[in-house]
Amino acid sequence: MPSLKLVTFDAAGTLIFPHPSVGEVYAEIAAEHGIQTQPDALEARFKAAFKRLSQTSRQELGALDDRAYWRLAVADTFGAQCPEEPAFSALFEDLWQAFATARRWRLDPYAHALFEELRALGLQLALVSNADARFHQVFTELGLKEAFDGFFLSGEVGAEKPEPPIFRVVEAAMGARGPEILHVGDSPRQDVQGARDAGWHALQIAQPQGLQPVLPEVRRLLDA
Repeated sequence: MPSLKLVTFDAAGTLIFPHPSVGEVYAEIAAEHGIQTQPDALEARFKAAFKRLSQTSRQELGALDDRAYWRLAVADTFGAQCPEEPAFSALFEDLWQAFATARRWRLDPYAHALFEELRALGLQLALVSNADARFHQVFTELGLKEAFDGFFLSGEVGAEKPEPPIFRVVEAAMGARGPEILHVGDSPRQDVQGARDAGWHALQIAQPQGLQPVLPEVRRLLDA
């Protein structure tokens, strides 16, 4: 079996996390627009809306750009409380910009130490995320730009996990093939199923353990 050469990571829910929660940020910004709602309720509705969208491929949704995609998510999240235009566009713009900097995100505290340990093992690192170009600024502010050899964002690649094309793009760009790659992420469908269907190794992580299982799994694969 080929030796491991590349470890790829998902971003949101794996390396970075909304801070405070999406529900709290949405409730705070909604209040600035005259919409009073509870953070917990918004959090639950956002998760449901995002799950519905994430289970639908971009091809099925049609030719939506990233902003149009997220407008659907925001409108679904607010439901009956969603304002009419032009108020909705103003609300959406503030929500869109809120997550465009590191102010609303926190990085797993073990991340940089883990990257150093993986580098010491001679491995390449890449980030593979269903995200848009906003996140380049977030990654820069969190010190992630120097940590990776490649960034593959679905909004730029034109394909998203778990669809095969994004995994093929990573292989071609990084010079590694399926059995030489481990993908780390939190989503059973997008990360684990997608990577395994592409012939990669996959590791699903969850809180509170976070990234702690990554190094043992890498060593296991290197020793296999």
